[in-house]
Amino acid sequence: MKQFNLEDYKAIRKEPYKVPEKYFDDFTGRLMEQIPADPPVVTTRRHKTLWGRLVRPAIGIAAAVGALVFSITLYDGHHTDPMQTSAVQSQQLSAQETANYVDDFCNFARINDQDFYACVTSSDLSESL
Repeated sequence: MKQFNLEDYKAIRKEPYKVPEKYFDDFTGRLMEQIPADPPVVTTRRHKTLWGRLVRPAIGIAAAVGALVFSITLYDGHHTDPMQTSAVQSQQLSAQETANYVDDFCNFARINDQDFYACVTSSDLSESL
């Protein structure tokens, strides 16, 4: 294998860009001539339009009120009375009703019998009895 000598390639390689001679001697003076003595004055608009003063804040307030009404409606629609929940839980379900409930739940959750029985161990069953 041929040995790679970096010095040989440095001598062959040419620099593609060159700076003109004495370019940086008066560079500062030329740059300062191009910069204006007084900075330009930037004026801002002080007059707000009707859109900025009234319409945009009104849209924001309307959106906030709408979100509040929607969240209260959503909360009230799904809120259940704790007394009703405890009454349903205290009912004794028959074995057939329990089996139907478990089957419906498994169908809804797409759990087959093997998955269900793998989750429920004999220790879980003995604790519930």
